Amino acid sequence: MGRINIFEKLAGAYNAGKALKNIAILFHSKLFIGSYDCYVNATIEEIVDKYNTFGNWKSRGAGLHDCRNMRNDLGLVEDPKETDNIDRILEYLEYYINICALAKRANCNSEYQRSEKFGMLMVDIRKLIDYLNHKERHIESEDKILVIPKNPAGTAAAEISSPQTGVAILKYHHHLLKGDVIEKRKLLHTIAIEYEQVLKSKSCEPKAIFVNTNALLNKLYIRHGNEDNQKNIAQFSSDELENWYDELYQMLLLCVLLNDNSARMKKIDDLKIAMCDESQRRNV
Repeated sequence: MGRINIFEKLAGAYNAGKALKNIAILFHSKLFIGSYDCYVNATIEEIVDKYNTFGNWKSRGAGLHDCRNMRNDLGLVEDPKETDNIDRILEYLEYYINICALAKRANCNSEYQRSEKFGMLMVDIRKLIDYLNHKERHIESEDKILVIPKNPAGTAAAEISSPQTGVAILKYHHHLLKGDVIEKRKLLHTIAIEYEQVLKSKSCEPKAIFVNTNALLNKLYIRHGNEDNQKNIAQFSSDELENWYDELYQMLLLCVLLNDNSARMKKIDDLKIAMCDESQRRNV
C-alpha cells in the first residue's frame, strides 16, 4: 500500500468533537481588529453586544440581553469538552452560526474590521455541519438560521408550500424536537391544514397513500381531537407515538410531492398533444 500523504491523513483523522473544540477556540478569539482611534480588538460576541445587534434580534428570546446570557441559558460553555453527542454539537454550531450572522450585520462605523480568520471560522462551521449531514437554512420570517438534516423531499415540499407551512416542514426534523411529540403534533397539524384538499384528491395516484395519510391524521389525534382518537394514542409509549408521527410526516411529504407531480404530468401530456398536432399539420 502506498504512503498516505499529509492531507489524506488529516482527512482520515477528522473528528466532530475535536473539530467543535477548534471552532470554539476560534469563535471566542478576538476576530475583530480595532482601527482608527479604537485600539482594542474584540470577539464576535463583544461586537454583537456592543453594537446592539443582539438587542434588536427578533429571535434572541424573552429576557435575554446579551450573547453570554443566551449561551448560559443554553448551557453552552466557551471551552466545550470533546464529545460524540451529535445533538450537542449541533446546538453549539447553531449558536455560532447565528451569532456570526449578527456580527456580519453589526454597524461598526469603521471602528473594527473582521480579520481573515473570521472567514476561516465560517468555513470550519459549515464543514462540520456538512460532515454531520446537515445544512443551514435561513428562516427569514423569524430572523434565524436553523441547522437541519439534509432532506431533499422536505426541502422540495417546503419550497412549494406557503411560508408558514414551509417553515413547519423544515422545523419538523430539527434536532431539538427529538422526543417533543407535542410540538411535532402541532407542526403536522399545520402541514395537514394547508394540504387538506390535496389529501382528499381523487385524481392523484397511488390513491392508497392519500387514503392512509388521511386516516392516520385522524387516528393519531392530529386533525380531530375526539375521545376515540385520544384513546388511540394513549395506547402508545411516547417513543412509539413519535415514531408514528415521523412516519406520518414522511407520508405527508409524499402526498405533497405526488400532487405537485400530478399537475406537472398534466402539463407534459398537454405539451405532447400540442407537439403531435403541430407535427401533423406540418405533414399535411
